Amino acid sequence: MGSGAVHLGVAGEGILVVERASEQIPLAFADWKIMSKDTVRDTYVDGEPWWEIRTGDSMWRPLADEALPTRIFEPDEQFPWRAFSSSRPALKIMRTIDLLNRRIISTLVSRIAMNGILFLPQEALVKIPEQYKGNPNWVVQKLIDAAMNNIRNPGSAGAALPQILDWPMEMIGKIKHFIISDGVTKELLAEREAEIKRLAVTLTMPIEALLGYGDMNHWSGWLTNETGIKLYISPKAETLVMGFTKGVMHPILRTLGEEPIGPRGGMLCFWYDPSDLIARPDKSKESRELYDRLELSGKSMRAANGFDEDDKPDEEELQD
Repeated sequence: MGSGAVHLGVAGEGILVVERASEQIPLAFADWKIMSKDTVRDTYVDGEPWWEIRTGDSMWRPLADEALPTRIFEPDEQFPWRAFSSSRPALKIMRTIDLLNRRIISTLVSRIAMNGILFLPQEALVKIPEQYKGNPNWVVQKLIDAAMNNIRNPGSAGAALPQILDWPMEMIGKIKHFIISDGVTKELLAEREAEIKRLAVTLTMPIEALLGYGDMNHWSGWLTNETGIKLYISPKAETLVMGFTKGVMHPILRTLGEEPIGPRGGMLCFWYDPSDLIARPDKSKESRELYDRLELSGKSMRAANGFDEDDKPDEEELQD
């Protein structure tokens, strides 16, 4: 289910493959996986059309005899045989975010490498370190060496310390430091945040999940209500369970000589139960009152109080 959500969210499709080493292994304990379409291909094995699965950069192996690859995908509205990915219309937004991130990184690196321009008087007579003797611009070279070291080790103590020069007292006041830029601005960060919000809307996901605002009780609230389930979880879950239905249940039923028709004439299908994700209101008190008034069954009262049918007392326990 987890890898299926990734494939549906990025590429818009994936290939369901169910394999087991022996038919004696129950299907529930088989190897279930949803793979990218780049790792499953149709080919010929011993002159017969068959499927292969990719196990390496240039290595493939035939699928098991009973494995039936099933394409699970989000259908495109205009061309329903094509897969649709919500990431596709967001590519330009993600490109913009990537460029903004690169700009922030380059600004931070440039501030480490060269924090403006340092103007030094030519009249200054200083003691030249041994490793820089013979270099007419040894001060500049020393600063460059320090900058390169800081870029390689940005978290080191040397990156936080100023450079030390043996300088004449009367010349210290004549040194001028000119800052070229202000670094990462609030406007740049605000622009990136706005693009992330656009991305969240395009991908149909909670903005807080991308921005990380608030504590867990605040920003994860979307997950514990029915509206959040319908908007963010149900569409992917419905696509996946229908893939399981058509790729596993229906072929097995037809192999057994049965039709995938339910008792009321509809199509049999897998479904999902999101009840464990939804924070239901506490109805324990009301359920006990309705049970005492003979308006509610014992099963419903137990469920409202967090108990299942295994907790129901038998006749002997009731007598005791």
